[in-house]
Amino acid sequence: MPNPLPDSFLFGVATSDHQGEAFDPKTPDNWDVWETKTKRTARGRGTDFWNRFEEDIKLAASLGCKVFRFSIAWARVEPRFGHYDETAFEHYRSVIAAIRSSGMQPLITLCHWVYPLHVEARGGLVAPNFPETFAVYARAVAQRLGSECTFWLSFNEPNVMLQGYFKPWNASETSLPPGLGTDDSIGRQVALIGRLLPNLFRAHTLARAELQKVNQSARVSANPLLTGLPSYVQWLLDWRVTHTRDLDHLKQIQKLITPTPVRYPKGTPKKRRLRGWRGFITILRLVLTGANSNWWHLGMAGKLPEFLCPKECVGQHDFVGLDHYWGVSDWQPWKIVDLLEAGTGRFDRAPVNPAILSRTLGKLSKMFPDQDIFIIENGSVRNGRLEPAEYIRRHVLEVQKAVSAGVRVIGYICWSITSNREWGLKFAPSNDFGLYFVDLDGDPKLTRQRTSTAEGYQQIIHSRGVDKL
Repeated sequence: MPNPLPDSFLFGVATSDHQGEAFDPKTPDNWDVWETKTKRTARGRGTDFWNRFEEDIKLAASLGCKVFRFSIAWARVEPRFGHYDETAFEHYRSVIAAIRSSGMQPLITLCHWVYPLHVEARGGLVAPNFPETFAVYARAVAQRLGSECTFWLSFNEPNVMLQGYFKPWNASETSLPPGLGTDDSIGRQVALIGRLLPNLFRAHTLARAELQKVNQSARVSANPLLTGLPSYVQWLLDWRVTHTRDLDHLKQIQKLITPTPVRYPKGTPKKRRLRGWRGFITILRLVLTGANSNWWHLGMAGKLPEFLCPKECVGQHDFVGLDHYWGVSDWQPWKIVDLLEAGTGRFDRAPVNPAILSRTLGKLSKMFPDQDIFIIENGSVRNGRLEPAEYIRRHVLEVQKAVSAGVRVIGYICWSITSNREWGLKFAPSNDFGLYFVDLDGDPKLTRQRTSTAEGYQQIIHSRGVDKL
């Protein structure tokens, strides 16, 4: 067995504003509108983290955590463009104080996928001035909270945010807001993505500068979701995006992988659609897109063309963040079919392969040899393959292996402290990642119930890792 993790290693838990905080009709965000527009499950009271944050912070501290990650609801602190709600900022100051008084340090996300309606009204994330808009918001946060926090994330899973701007050939709509018009061609979608990527890089860079003006020791990054594809598939995707010359070239690549849909006889079950040569083509079209490349880290490493990642944005992070949940081994590529299930919210069907985490950490260590690596999200639902407690144990063991091999991993955050509303999905075991179970639909008191997963995670933290399997 590898050595225990050092005492300095940061174990933690997380939540996010839209998933946990109760809905405030005075300050709806873009996801509130999206859930109504697409007839998804509204967040409602969430877990009422807005009012019960002290309770959840104490639960995290009781596990032995040293980091508590949460996000700021941009719509709450800036309900109208240029107008800031000092009461909302005072609330988040209280959250930070509660975290610190419990012996933990906060890790704050500026944008966990959601933003105010006034941002979308002014062009959203692809507007020419979005980076400056985000920087002004970051400045407001930094001026009020910046001196009280060391670790920051600009955007949660920026690579996933692309899914609001392109529509897979087999879908009737984008999977995330803001969505597309009915006449948005492949060329139009590529043009939007060509504006989105540099905007996100620029916005992150400007926000980092604002935070470090207030606190020179602030450490700022982002946490792209790494999908855990077979290594040769991931290499191909990364090679494609690093060798894209311009938007016209990107458009041609998109045409190659999203041509006219494969037609199936009416009533053909989905499982049968993913078999044979037609199924192979289906999988290629869904997987081989720029969204599944590791473009965020490639940009930070200076390996993207400048029209996607501006030169001034290269290297503008203070640690390497990542989210990791699933994985497909090199020898079982057909399990990519199961990976696609996670993309539709069926997290219980996603393939689990813990060994891919240590492989990923090793690759990131080679890409950024002088920087620390922080696992921002990892966790599991009950999927019938590996119980959540065992899932965490096996993944932490891979972290120990990586650290023993010299990889500079400084922390691991488990998603999530409680059950959460998972982005418009109807609450079910297939999307419950909580260490503490909350019956979001059946318990008006929203009682936090300790699970065996919480007990297992507490033991791991106490032992500084896994001592045996």
